[in-house]
Amino acid sequence: MEGPCARLKTASPPLRGWRGWLNNDKNTMLVVLTLFAAVLFQAEVSPPGGFWQDDGDGHVAGSPIMRDKNHRIYLYYRIYSSLGFFSSMLQIILLLGGKWENQDSQEQEQQQEEDDVELQQA
Repeated sequence: MEGPCARLKTASPPLRGWRGWLNNDKNTMLVVLTLFAAVLFQAEVSPPGGFWQDDGDGHVAGSPIMRDKNHRIYLYYRIYSSLGFFSSMLQIILLLGGKWENQDSQEQEQQQEEDDVELQQA
């Protein structure tokens, strides 16, 4: 009698390809975080409702309409979209830094293995 784990050992080719995709998680995270950062940047640059086009009725041209209509919701909107943008940028920087460190450490490990092989042959 076979259990569910036995089926995973003999995985079909699409599932094996999917497992290979999971090994590429840093690059996937970089793509997703870059998309988040782009969307949140656009949300900061063009707030919902747009901007006033002219002066009058207590508002100034170029100021966000949402800020004048509902200040509390606009404040929450700005705070959370800014936090999201800066946190995604920070994660991108950390992932890039980690990626460079991993490449350097892999090169060091390869060099160490080559040195060990040379010492064993000598």
